Amino acid sequence: MARPAKKSAAQWTEEILQAAQSLFITKGYEETSVNDIMNVVGGAKGMFYHSFQSKEELLHTLVDEWATQYVRAITLVLCDRELSFSEKLIRIPEVIRQMSQKTEGLEAFFSKSNEALLRRLTDEMTTKLIPVLSSTLQDGVVEGILSINDTNFYASFLVHGALGALSPTNGTPREEIPRKLSYLPELVANTLNINHPDAERR
Repeated sequence: MARPAKKSAAQWTEEILQAAQSLFITKGYEETSVNDIMNVVGGAKGMFYHSFQSKEELLHTLVDEWATQYVRAITLVLCDRELSFSEKLIRIPEVIRQMSQKTEGLEAFFSKSNEALLRRLTDEMTTKLIPVLSSTLQDGVVEGILSINDTNFYASFLVHGALGALSPTNGTPREEIPRKLSYLPELVANTLNINHPDAERR
């Protein structure tokens, strides 16, 4: 019988990341141990430390990947020349919802057991997204659509405000997250004093 091929270091790392992503979302970051992760992967605990120094480092790697994927998807919408300025901004919550379906649903990030994950994800998202959104708002100013003086402040307000409003620390039940997310297009339109695309069509 042929011996199974040995996994490369890159394969171990990828499998550990995939197992950790599933466990962090379904079980919670705090409740997931390194042993839990390696039981899913099917390797000795020592193999984990060949890829990551700690569970915290693994979390950082995962969150950076998630944030990068979200911001890339949002940037594609913001750079779409077929969309009006207001349509671009209003579509962002839908992009976030679609991206969340690739995991276990956006509400999983906002559970009590994932406060550390959410905090790190929020930090990464704001760092990556605010400059992109600020640039788009500046385009709106140049085009005469917006009348605001500090686009970076508005971008920061929108991102921090949206994520903060959905946080479990504000008492938002996990099952309410999808419904609350649907309010964001109206919030963006009202904050920036632009027409909601649905209103433009009427």
